[in-house]
Amino acid sequence: MKRRGGRTLTRGLGKLCAWLALAFGLLAQAPVHAEGATYRHITTLTPAYLAPGEPVPVFSLLPGTPVEWIQNRGEWAQIRDAEGGLYWVPAANLDDLRTVIVIVDRAEIRSAPDPEAAIVCEVERNVVLALLGTSDGWAEVTVGSLRGFIARSAVWGL
Repeated sequence: MKRRGGRTLTRGLGKLCAWLALAFGLLAQAPVHAEGATYRHITTLTPAYLAPGEPVPVFSLLPGTPVEWIQNRGEWAQIRDAEGGLYWVPAANLDDLRTVIVIVDRAEIRSAPDPEAAIVCEVERNVVLALLGTSDGWAEVTVGSLRGFIARSAVWGL
């Protein structure tokens, strides 16, 4: 390494690299919220692969699961899940119907887009909700026969 004023710059560079590795490691674990992303939902039990045409799936996605559509390559679609993982699925198993998934341990669905509105119900992490629309930090959703509003920060797929 170059020397500057009698000191080797390796130590400072090493600290910088370690800090960057830590920062990128923490970012990689955070759920991705892409502004302007295109979301779809899974229509049927769908195997997810690390590459198109691989013989063994990594896992399967349940019907209704929201995913971020990245690109199509022939009969395959690359998607991102709520945890930020990138996978390939059969493109025919995606639909434009919008759903969201709860990403907090427990969330309240309210009767109006207001933190003081009556609580319609509470939902737990990984519950999939049908998306009706969004407004000012809220998502209008349905779960079963119930309809209400949930904080946008509590769901993924918007």
